[in-house]
Amino acid sequence: MENIQIDPEAKCPIKLIKVPRDNAGNPYFIGKLQFPAMMKFEKGASFMVFLAEAGVEELQIGPIEPSRRSKARGGVSINNGRFCINIHPMIDQHGKTYYVGESIGLFEIDLVPGIFFTVFTSIAGQEQIQISRLEVKQKPRYDGARTNTFNPQHFSEDI
Repeated sequence: MENIQIDPEAKCPIKLIKVPRDNAGNPYFIGKLQFPAMMKFEKGASFMVFLAEAGVEELQIGPIEPSRRSKARGGVSINNGRFCINIHPMIDQHGKTYYVGESIGLFEIDLVPGIFFTVFTSIAGQEQIQISRLEVKQKPRYDGARTNTFNPQHFSEDI
């Protein structure tokens, strides 16, 4: 067994944004990640979703504890080009619900072009994280000369 220490404060945090309604009227959360690296699942990845406090919803990704590799719950699938990980509700010491999902497999995700997370927790027993390719929206380009929008008269005493 590999000897690795998992530092809970070193997990990759991803801010989640609440979307008020899906097609069925249920809320869900989205997040994005672009990073010059690969996400490797060969030795396992752990996903923790924290939604109990409004405004600070977060997804954390880290390696699975080596002792959990043989006990990792399954629930990984591909659906319509999305990588899906089942997550399971847990209760913390303060009585707040958070979600945990684990994945082990011989696959990698390239984070350079980016990935998009959708987190569904509204329907008990069907909680899931879906990971898809990030579709980056191109920013408008400025053709021709750019102008300086700073106007020093706004800061002059003569006004």
